[in-house]
Amino acid sequence: MVTRNNSSEMMGAQVVRQMFAGPRALGVAAGILFVMGIVPGMLHVAFTGLALLAGAGAYYISHYNPAEAASQLDQPEFKSNDSEEGAAAASDELDWKDLMPVDSIGLEVGHRLISLVNRAQGGELLGRIKGIRKKLSQDLGFLIPSVHIRDDLDLTPNEYKLSLSGGNVGSAEVYPERDMAINSGQVDRKAQGLETKYPAFGLDALWIEKSQKDQAESLGYTVIDASTVIATHLNSILQFHCH
Repeated sequence: MVTRNNSSEMMGAQVVRQMFAGPRALGVAAGILFVMGIVPGMLHVAFTGLALLAGAGAYYISHYNPAEAASQLDQPEFKSNDSEEGAAAASDELDWKDLMPVDSIGLEVGHRLISLVNRAQGGELLGRIKGIRKKLSQDLGFLIPSVHIRDDLDLTPNEYKLSLSGGNVGSAEVYPERDMAINSGQVDRKAQGLETKYPAFGLDALWIEKSQKDQAESLGYTVIDASTVIATHLNSILQFHCH
């Protein structure tokens, strides 16, 4: 009763109201007192007497409660109207439960990127996000909130979007079946692939086939997979918006 108290009513009044609002409380008490009264060595007269009183009170409340009956006979229409007005007022009130919760940090992915966050399919993104949160929490001195990840059918299949407190702070497209080759400025010869930008720092990059990784690295490219692309983008976003 104490932990569930959410009103300004006095505790004594709550005890009386809950004890005598129905016959169940007194009935259970009467049964316990009677069992204690018939145990050898106990105070038989005291416990059985209290059991009879509690049982009589339970019987009285269950069959005849003059205060409740009088209140129902005196003002039935008033109580009904009051309850209807109370229900209407309650339906008009706005509560936090009526609002959709806003994620502190959100990651929405297209349907082709679900495999990156699914451990059963070998996805490594969740582990890398946990590592980023741990490193930033150690560096900044406060715990980075959890990243809420969900799929979004409004995005293109290969697109992802990062949000902070519901606001979009970054988005890009990645190809889970390819690797990204980043031009660090020391590339001798251009490799073959889909031209793009490294979303974390805006560097020129290519989406190459996984079989071209060794060749691209020999040409001077830095090659990372799609999960690392998203993770580093998230890391840069969190560092920039850590305030």
